[in-house]
Parts: sequence; C-alpha cells; structure tokens
Amino acid sequence: MLRAMATKTLVFALVVGCPTLASAAPEWCKPMAGKKSDYFNPEVMTNEEDARKATQAIVGGICNPWDAADTPKAEEAKKKWSALLDMNDQDWLGAAHYWANYDQYADPPEPTKKGYAGLDPLDQYVLLSTYSRVSPDGHYVADAMSPLSEVGRIGYAIWCARNEVAKDAHLAACLHDVAAADIKKASAEIRADKTHEPKIGYMARTFWWNHKKMMESMKAEAEKLKKQDEAYVKMFDIADKTWKSWEANEGKRAKLLAFMGEMDNMRESGSRKAQQGCEDKAVPFLREGAASVPADRFAAVLAVESKLEVSRIVSQALATTPEGYLGSAAYVTCMLPGMDVNGPGSYLVQRLGNALLRWPGYRGPRSAVIADIMQAGLVPDQRDKEITYPSLARDIFGDSHALMNNDPSKSGIGVISGVKTGGKMATISFNKTKATYSVCVDYRPGTKITGIMANGQFERASTCYKYKQVSDMVAIEPVQADGRFVSGLKPGQFSVSINYIPWASWAPNGKAVATALGVAVK
Repeated sequence: MLRAMATKTLVFALVVGCPTLASAAPEWCKPMAGKKSDYFNPEVMTNEEDARKATQAIVGGICNPWDAADTPKAEEAKKKWSALLDMNDQDWLGAAHYWANYDQYADPPEPTKKGYAGLDPLDQYVLLSTYSRVSPDGHYVADAMSPLSEVGRIGYAIWCARNEVAKDAHLAACLHDVAAADIKKASAEIRADKTHEPKIGYMARTFWWNHKKMMESMKAEAEKLKKQDEAYVKMFDIADKTWKSWEANEGKRAKLLAFMGEMDNMRESGSRKAQQGCEDKAVPFLREGAASVPADRFAAVLAVESKLEVSRIVSQALATTPEGYLGSAAYVTCMLPGMDVNGPGSYLVQRLGNALLRWPGYRGPRSAVIADIMQAGLVPDQRDKEITYPSLARDIFGDSHALMNNDPSKSGIGVISGVKTGGKMATISFNKTKATYSVCVDYRPGTKITGIMANGQFERASTCYKYKQVSDMVAIEPVQADGRFVSGLKPGQFSVSINYIPWASWAPNGKAVATALGVAVK
C-alpha cells in the first residue's frame, strides 16, 4: 500500500496533473492519452463475475499504469479476457474509448435512426439492450427488426434475461435466441461497423458476459419445467413448432411484413410524409387478413345475445392468425396518428386497436410463440401450477379508455335484402320482417385464450350448453357501409353492421360465419 501511494505521488509530481499515456502503451490505448487512470485491482482483473470491472482494470493497468509492475499482470489478464470475450486489439480500442469517456450519469446510447425495420446490427443491439427504450416490449421490437442480426440477438437475449423471467411463456419465447446468443457469432458484425463509436461493440461484449449466467439459468429453468409437468413439455414443443412454421411461411408474408415494417417506422419517426397514402395500402392487407381467419374462430358471434358485441369478437378473432394480426396492426398503425376519435371510421380503428392492446399477436416468431401457447389451452396436472404469461400494454395501438361511439343511425342488424354499391359508400337494405336467430343462455369458458380485453381480462373459447331462439324486428331502415368492406355480403344473410362496417354475416340459423368485415371467410 505504501509503495503504491508513493508511486502515485511520484507520478503526479512528474506529470504535474493527470498521467499521460505510458510510452510503451499499445496503439489501442490512444483514447486514454491524458486520461487519469486510478483503477487497478489484480483480483478484479481475474474475477469472471464482472467483465466490465475486469476490463476496466486491464485498460488502466496497460494504458496508464501507476506502477510498471502492474502492466505484466494486466497483459496476462488481457489474454484471458480476449479469449472469453473474443476481443482483438481493435476491440480493446473500444474498451479504451469507453473508459476514457466514461460518465456514470450519461444517458444510454441512441440508435442512429428511428424505427425498427432496417436498423443496422449495432443499432439493433443499442435499442434492444436498453429496456427503457424498448417500446412496447422486447418481443415485438425484436420481431419488428427481422432479420435480427447476431449482435441484435445478444441485445434481445439481455432484455429477456432482465425481464419477466418468471413467466413461462416469456421463457418459451426467448429461449430460441438465448440459446443462440454467442459473442463469437457477433464479432464480425461488430468489427465491420463503421457508423458507431467503438465503445458500443465493447459494451455488447461485456454486457453479454455479465448476463451470461442469467441466460444459462433460463436454459436450466426450461429443463426444470419440462421435468415438472407434461404441460411444460408441450409448451416448449409449441415454441419449436411455431418457430419452424414462421420460418417456413415468412416468404409468403414478405409484402405484408415489409408494409408492417414501414408502418412501425412511420409511427416511431412521427413522419407525416410516411403516413401519406398508407390507408390505400393498408385496407387490402386488412381484407386479406380477415379472409385468412378460419370461420370457426368467429363462431361466438352466432350465439352472443347482444349483437353489438360482434365487433369485439370479430376484432379479437382477427388477431389469432399471423395475416389477420398483421393486417389489423398495419391498418391501426396507419390510421391512428391524428385520428379524430369521434370521427367517421374511427370505430373500426379503435375496436381493432383494443383487440391488439394486450394481445401478444404475430409480429414475428417470438410474439407468435406466446400467442400460440395461449391458444393451446395448456393446463398443468398439478392444481397449484398454471402457465403464466408476460403482461403487455401496447399503447402503440391506441388508448384503452378511448370512446367508441356507436351511432344507431349508422348501424343495422337484420337479414340483408340487397347491397347497393357505388363510390366510397355502399347501402345495405334489410328485409322488413322479423328475423329468427339462436342465442346462447348457458355457456362455460374453456382453457384456450382467444383474446385479451383492454382491461387485461382474458377471453376464452367457450362451449354453449343451452340455446334459445329469438325472433325480433331487428332492422327496418337501410344503412350505409364502407364500400371497401361489402364484397362478400349477399341477400338472405343475417348481418351485423356497426358504424359503417358489416362486422359479420351468416345464414339465418346457420352454424358458420360467412363474412367478417364484409369479406368471405372459409
């Protein structure tokens, strides 16, 4: 201790201020020139618990040592950490840059541009590894960045390890990337980068190492769960199948995913110019999404007593397939900025948005894993166990408290007598006779989660045990409807049209929905 103090005193006396870069220091030490280095601890350098502290001590011991005897120890430790973190001298330049400019109160680094799609590898890492900036959540953001780079995967794995670790479905969604996260795979991307400060790559390496044990514990937890109950085995099997299915079908969704990427970037950038003309592109994707949903997903509308609930049921059903979810999400994202919540057309946007607020959905394979597990209805054998899910609140899709005004003059429920098209609006006429339809009066919810309401309450697939027949004069006057959503309507169908949108139609007393959003479904 006395030797170290005497040495420090001597150094200060010689340089009359901060020590300069040691004359024998390597080239990568240049950022440390003129920087005071008062941190050196041989024990920290060899301790594998904290890569940040270890490499900080190594930088100090090599670039600006207080004592010449420190340097050989630091050089030896550098060899060890170079192997553990896959660092060469170019990477150590990043370490020197980081500690030369270190400020514990500084804000985290920012990506070089707004949005998710099209970010370079290090921008992906910067955004995903900084939890406070990952909005609405890491699963969605990682999916929206597709294809995820190797260093971006490290950022996502770090986010996974730090958040919702106790949630079973969160673990299943993360495991694919957590298992694959490897700094050696990311090194080429880090070294090829010419846009970011050198310290970003160093941060990725050390943060990866410092979260490595947490990632290992996630993999161990998965194996532990599998041994506890067959339901968990099925959960991870679903995750594997979802990944394979997504990768197999990603090509056919390329245009839809590209447009969704444009919409995400438009929202994040706040660009009015990027929003211009998006409605004309979004509507076909929404219609195609509705057509992709199997008719049985809409079955609950047939027996619900209050037909005004049909819009909620249809919106939730749309979000249960990749095309339906992405079509809905793209349309809402396009329409929401600057929308008058009480204006024409706002009901469709708000109703779809409410179905997306808390639903994991299908932005990509990670969020799809959670949605597929929810819809599988898995129940562990042990009564004190249940599959748990991460809490989501994606306010990017609207306000759960927004008004959704139903104007009766723009709504009609009854048997269609005719549909007249022309221009932007169509006219739906109804038979002026009583309509008879079934209503469920005794249903019991099952285990499959089909939607999450804006208040967080799960909607579950249910079985009806008792019906009653209702005969009512439900519609008399014709109603107007958005002409883009009437192509599948036919005379004789029982139709529910709310605020310009024919949400669903089916044959009177029929057992399957014929149209959703006016589009024919199968």
